[in-house]
Amino acid sequence: MTAIGIGAAGRSILTQDGLRQFQEDGFTVVRGLFGYDEIDRLCAEFAALQAAGPVPGHFAPRASSADPLARYPRVMHPHEISEPALRVLLDARLGAVLESDQWKELAEKARSLVADKAGAKEHAEFVAGVNDQTTEAVAQLGKLLGGDPFRLRAAAKALTEGLQDRDPARRQSLHKSVLERMDAALTMVAKQAGDVADIAQNARWQAELLGTDQLSGLRGAKAQAQACADFDDAYASRNASSANYPALVEGLVPVLRSAVRKLQDAELTAAVAALDPAADTTALQARHRDVLVRLNTLVR
Repeated sequence: MTAIGIGAAGRSILTQDGLRQFQEDGFTVVRGLFGYDEIDRLCAEFAALQAAGPVPGHFAPRASSADPLARYPRVMHPHEISEPALRVLLDARLGAVLESDQWKELAEKARSLVADKAGAKEHAEFVAGVNDQTTEAVAQLGKLLGGDPFRLRAAAKALTEGLQDRDPARRQSLHKSVLERMDAALTMVAKQAGDVADIAQNARWQAELLGTDQLSGLRGAKAQAQACADFDDAYASRNASSANYPALVEGLVPVLRSAVRKLQDAELTAAVAALDPAADTTALQARHRDVLVRLNTLVR
């Protein structure tokens, strides 16, 4: 990854420590990349979006869900419904941090098309130019998922055939369909493998579940709920990291085994048995979330 500093040619925006944090924790912080006023405006924009409720095709929160990820889901393609989000997407400062050398030229071309509000002809030329990469990506996702749950192959085939279509609206619709299905597939791949960026979310959710009527009376439940809350606070203040997560899960194992004995559920039994605090942190997050999903079904 190549990132050139703002106003200081040759100075790396993303330091080696920052890159290491991204690889280990699933996120990193590039301080000073955007001004406080810019960040405040963007936060206000998304707070207003959340308050306004669902946006079909982009944002579908479920306020009554016990899963925080369902109550506060990500916004799909926010640049299509938010001018501030579009400006951030196109901002060269962000691109300098996120883009890899391998895809930099393609990313710059796509950003240019959006910024210039390119017409149907330019869009068709761009899609045709990246069709081989799209087909290759679809095949790779199929291998990773062990199937095609989002019917990506059919969508990609329709797009290839539709490149000759004279109706620009249909071409754009076919392209959007491929991108949305690809995005969903990438999310599934990430969730299956685990995501260290969701470690704090796991801790928060675990604390909530241990406070439910069915689990709060278990021996050690109160102490472990507090341990999860403390970890969440420490993680937010950078006083804990993914390196501390295995110890948290190890402490949870006895109370989770008590939950297994109480609830007598085969799926929960298997999920708890699969928890291995010595495992890779990313895989541990995924296995822990499996436990949380099943527990949530049983006690909510």
